[in-house]
Amino acid sequence: MRRTGSALGVVFAVFALLATAPAWAASDDLDFYQTADREEVGTEDTFRLTVVVVDAPANAQVKLPESGDFSILSSSRSSQRSISLSGGGPAVIQDVTRHVLVMQATRAGRLKIPPSQITVRGKTYRTQPVELTVRAGRVGGAPSPGQAGRGGGRQPDPFSSIQSQMQQMEEAFGDMMEPDRPTIPRGDSDLFLRASLDRDNVYVGEQVTLSLYIYSRVDLSSVDAVTMPKLEGFWTEEVESPTQLSGEQRVVDGIPYRAYLLRRRAIFPVKSGTLSITPAEADITTGFLFAGHRVHRVSNALKVKVKPLPPGGPEDMPNAHVGNWRLSMDVSQTRVELGQPVTVKVSLEGVGNVKNVTPPALKGPAALKIYDPTTTDKVSPQRHRVQGRRVMEYLVMPQRTGSFTLPALEFTYFDPRARKYEVARTDPVTITVEAGAGGASSI
Repeated sequence: MRRTGSALGVVFAVFALLATAPAWAASDDLDFYQTADREEVGTEDTFRLTVVVVDAPANAQVKLPESGDFSILSSSRSSQRSISLSGGGPAVIQDVTRHVLVMQATRAGRLKIPPSQITVRGKTYRTQPVELTVRAGRVGGAPSPGQAGRGGGRQPDPFSSIQSQMQQMEEAFGDMMEPDRPTIPRGDSDLFLRASLDRDNVYVGEQVTLSLYIYSRVDLSSVDAVTMPKLEGFWTEEVESPTQLSGEQRVVDGIPYRAYLLRRRAIFPVKSGTLSITPAEADITTGFLFAGHRVHRVSNALKVKVKPLPPGGPEDMPNAHVGNWRLSMDVSQTRVELGQPVTVKVSLEGVGNVKNVTPPALKGPAALKIYDPTTTDKVSPQRHRVQGRRVMEYLVMPQRTGSFTLPALEFTYFDPRARKYEVARTDPVTITVEAGAGGASSI
């Protein structure tokens, strides 16, 4: 058995170069094409159309194909950067963007998927169309090795083994990571991909932490692409995305492995029921950098049981109001001259879905004109748990002299640890408005 650490120095160098590589502008010889993962399908089958553009600028506009002969069931987009070192020459860096459409034919026949289009600096490029043989019913079968529809006599795509795209999500959760023990899949015992949750039975709005690891007993050169699971029914927040491979020793069924974290995300369920998390995928190069072997690995699928919030809370309470929260109201000054503004900050700080929680609105008497607030967020995950602060900052302008009170605020939330509803409160604040130097008592 080879030791997994022998190639890590090369791996680190590659990842460092990728992280600092400059963006490349698109040239007139733009690499732009589309492929289907099979040449023959049934009307009851689904298939994937992948639209690839290499080294396009960020403002390039891609128009995906539309046809009444095909339905688009889902779509995703991912970007990746690859480095190629060979022959002692300079490094070749490519930025590759992929659009993956899951499609289904609406009728049988010899059908054609129209070209995709991309507009770069006012110039429009088009791919070749893709022709498919569509039969009634179900054909099934594996994708064709050559992939249908690659036109223009280009060289094979160095990333063609990637089957789907990386998706964003965004979300946060957990403090006890990976309670479930990995199982070793048959046929992939030397190298496998494992997705895990820190918990799988939660309330709506409660954080779950999803982690994706490579378990390996062989040398790793690079991870060329990672496609995270589809997270339908969740709001997501990135917690950890290492830019370098860093393994730790783990033992599975008595066998030692090096475990490499690829991604960690906090996910917040937005509905109750049993929610499914599809497998993740990754293209991994094993061996040394110049004599490696690329393999494609698919992780396990996962399920989360999500309980509705118990009765007793406010009607129509947002599911983001779950966690542990503190409410505060800070006033820049409580004694001002007429015509001078007051700044009031209403803050919610704690653990939970920071970017979606809603602090209570500031209210006051008519003598204090309250303008619409600005919102700022500060998210700082710790121990894989999303926490932070959301601040609503108001400008308050007194309209006449006197003493006026901003009433106390209340925020009701559900604490999943205590399994009960709690109320965070502020104290009322009195603002005294005095006449200005000119002696005016109102405006």
